[in-house]
Amino acid sequence: MKKYIALLSMICLAAACNKDVTPPDLPVIGKISYVFTSSALINAVSGSPSGAIVLVDSRDTTYTAAPTIEYSQFPYLYRVDNSSLPVYPRLNSIWTKFTDLNQGKHQLLLTDTSGYGKRRILDSLQVDIKPDAPAIVYYGDSCGYFSHIVATDKYLIDTTKVGVRIINLSPFTGPVYMTLNKQVPVSFPASTKYKDNTGFLSLPVTGPATYNIKLYNAGNTSNYIATGSITVTPGHAYTLVIYGYSNNNPGSYVDPITGRTVSIAPNLSILTTNNF
Repeated sequence: MKKYIALLSMICLAAACNKDVTPPDLPVIGKISYVFTSSALINAVSGSPSGAIVLVDSRDTTYTAAPTIEYSQFPYLYRVDNSSLPVYPRLNSIWTKFTDLNQGKHQLLLTDTSGYGKRRILDSLQVDIKPDAPAIVYYGDSCGYFSHIVATDKYLIDTTKVGVRIINLSPFTGPVYMTLNKQVPVSFPASTKYKDNTGFLSLPVTGPATYNIKLYNAGNTSNYIATGSITVTPGHAYTLVIYGYSNNNPGSYVDPITGRTVSIAPNLSILTTNNF
């Protein structure tokens, strides 16, 4: 009997060793980054010990970020540095930094954590993450009403050109156009307006170059309303973000979250970012 049991055990062990075990499929990973150009959000965070959270596939508005921001489960905006716009993940080089997110559709909820009563969802969107198209979410607002642009534009490397994308998140400014070193590049649009995204536009270059940027109201060739500069290298892609309020604004508004009257200080600017 013992010999029979031992023989049976050996047969079972051999069968188990020969069994085809297929490992589970690993998730396909994509990339995402966040840029916060919203004046309302930045002002709220600057004047409060709290911040704002982007909930990813979650409606847990009670979530509190970890004291050490690197361990926060969700993108978290706080302690804005007035010298630059807040981004997530935080930059440690001149190039856009991305965080991993599984391929597929995800819900993003921009959530207020300032403590004005119940936490509120400020903006909701769905992003479709693909491994070959890194996503950058740009958040803006018009008088406290939030908006977003999700940029997933692909860039094909060409060492004789650079890609330049224009994103317009400036409310009340109206149609505007850009010049680089006093010229409007052939590939640039005649104008852009609030919430426009041009995708990457080809700009021929022969080597590294620095461009002085000027922004004008459509139809005006004399008086620029914002300036900036960018240094480019052939084969790379960049984004120029128009954000903030020009002088053409209502002066103040009633914040839809707090009910307080907020004065608008003109702060029209051009953010330049190195993407890829």
